[in-house]
Amino acid sequence: MASFHFKAVASDGGVRTGVLTAENEKLVAQELRRQGLVPVYVGREKKSGFALKLPVIIRGKRRDVLFFTSELSTLLNAGVPLDRALTIATELTENQQFRSIVMDVLRVLKGVK
Repeated sequence: MASFHFKAVASDGGVRTGVLTAENEKLVAQELRRQGLVPVYVGREKKSGFALKLPVIIRGKRRDVLFFTSELSTLLNAGVPLDRALTIATELTENQQFRSIVMDVLRVLKGVK
């Protein structure tokens, strides 16, 4: 038996973290699901968050951010998966620099380097 750190999302949207003892990661994930949680991370070492450095958005660009977040919100509320919603929002974004930022976020989300 080993101790595994976990990060999971509860039905209320809250993030839960902690340590469970089990034989492997798969059993920890099963236990989390049994408790009504959705596992995000299970591993032997505590996973630190990643840092995504975004450029400072200057005045004229706030409109792009507002448009993007509005479109993304609409797509997510309609039940579109996050990766697909980001792809669609990227296609709708006119500002090339902002589009590049969103594409980087999408690559991080998909785990592509």
